[in-house]
Amino acid sequence: MQETHLKPPHNISIANYTCYRNDRITDGNARGGTSILIKRNIPHFNLPTPALQHIEATIVVLTPPNLNLISIISVYVPPSSDERLFTLDFEHLLQTNSNCVIFGNLNATHNEWNCSINCTRGKQLKTFADLLDLNIAYPDTPTRFGYNLSNTLDIAIINNFHFPYTIDSIPELSSDHNPVFLIFSLHTPIHSDNSTAVAPCWSTFSNNLNRSIRLSDFSGIRYPNVLESKISLFTPSSL
Repeated sequence: MQETHLKPPHNISIANYTCYRNDRITDGNARGGTSILIKRNIPHFNLPTPALQHIEATIVVLTPPNLNLISIISVYVPPSSDERLFTLDFEHLLQTNSNCVIFGNLNATHNEWNCSINCTRGKQLKTFADLLDLNIAYPDTPTRFGYNLSNTLDIAIINNFHFPYTIDSIPELSSDHNPVFLIFSLHTPIHSDNSTAVAPCWSTFSNNLNRSIRLSDFSGIRYPNVLESKISLFTPSSL
């Protein structure tokens, strides 16, 4: 769930479910916020959300007995967030697990997911997904309804989780956003594992990276041109 509009004193209690949430701390009215409700009999753990600059998120990692760990991440991208730099936070979330499903209100419109307008945030998200070979899942019908316009804002980003799925916008409840159901079939993966894949040696990679760059040089990036220059420095060191 996104835009929960909760403050810490507010409680959510549903029988047989555990609620994990991150409230937006504000002195005024409650705004933003994300949460995940999960059945207690599903093996899982709550992963602390990394420091994010532009978006809000809550993370639960599923630990199924016969599958790899799966990060399920509820995300809210506020309309006021930086329309280009917000994908830096998505990179942090993708690093929590090799198998990720990021789902929520991304406030990004693009023709690719049935929107009438390609906004700046939507174009940035599309470029980001193409660059990292991420799958963007979206329903056939709009998810958000305004006075004069409907759009598909509630979508999912899927990384390295190759199972068939359906995704539907359900015209129920009283919000201007429909509930969206994303259902995976975990019986047969779409793609089998690549038996020829080479496992990276992360310790060697880390040592080489530490010798080549200083991570402190990459903090506090605020402008796209600075980001591009930092990427040009980082890329040769990471190969």
